[in-house]
Amino acid sequence: MVTARVPPRVSVLLPVRDAEGTLAACLRSIARQTERAFECVVVDDASRDGSGEIAAACARADARFRVVAGPGRGIVAALETGRAHCRAAVVARMDADDWMHRDRLRVQCDAPDAA
Repeated sequence: MVTARVPPRVSVLLPVRDAEGTLAACLRSIARQTERAFECVVVDDASRDGSGEIAAACARADARFRVVAGPGRGIVAALETGRAHCRAAVVARMDADDWMHRDRLRVQCDAPDAA
């Protein structure tokens, strides 16, 4: 089990609805980030498949992941719900059928300092 020990430098906002086929790979790609100080807010937007269980299992294994129940009113409402739960100043958007390069969050967080 991974425990969250430091405040998040970046929040990953991940709305999910009926993404059972792709969600596990998506969550693995987030968990393996080289930037370790992140949180992932998974908004389960009233999924009717196993998406909620997949997200909950990930959250039980890794404290950087949290699952929030969405209102089931679509992506805009799910994003608004999730944003209210994000604690970091930087928010990285992710879709449940995507995966992220292992350096994405580090590069995204470091970019303002490089400018």
